[in-house]
Amino acid sequence: MSTLSAQMKEEASTDEVDSASPLARTARDKVEGRLPEKKPTGRGWLEFEEDDARGRDEFVGELFHESEHGLGTMTWVDGTKYKGDFYDGFTHGFGHEIYRDSTSYKGQFSKNLRSGLGVFSSTNGEQFSGEWAQGERHGRGIVSKVSQGKQVSVLAAFEHGDLIEILQDDAYGDDLKD
Repeated sequence: MSTLSAQMKEEASTDEVDSASPLARTARDKVEGRLPEKKPTGRGWLEFEEDDARGRDEFVGELFHESEHGLGTMTWVDGTKYKGDFYDGFTHGFGHEIYRDSTSYKGQFSKNLRSGLGVFSSTNGEQFSGEWAQGERHGRGIVSKVSQGKQVSVLAAFEHGDLIEILQDDAYGDDLKD
């Protein structure tokens, strides 16, 4: 990892960054790397304004031309935390997102939405492992949960988040629809 020259470090830590830039947030923004045309590229730490339109709180990771790009960790104001791939400012690729209520999703993302293969785990022990599209269960997957004291799993098909068919019933019955 390259380091900034003394002049670039000073520019990165002062208010000389263009105020229209998404990186012109606070004096606590830190970037190691290159600053081509004052567009940070490299490893960095960003703290977002309290009124950030996307609800972001803090980002630590790789930047490319003032955008989260590469591996990193994002924390949102609501307590959600994401570790994984970013592309042009979006959670995009493989990642692990943990929500304030301790539920989590580990899998593929596309432009901030669950998309591809992934596993969603809830705090009550229910889990969905399967296909996602545009943030919703979409396609085939295995739903597992504890029912009457034992772990039960079902292969099911979903469309836009709605259960459309139980493909393999494991004595799960109507419990799946709850």
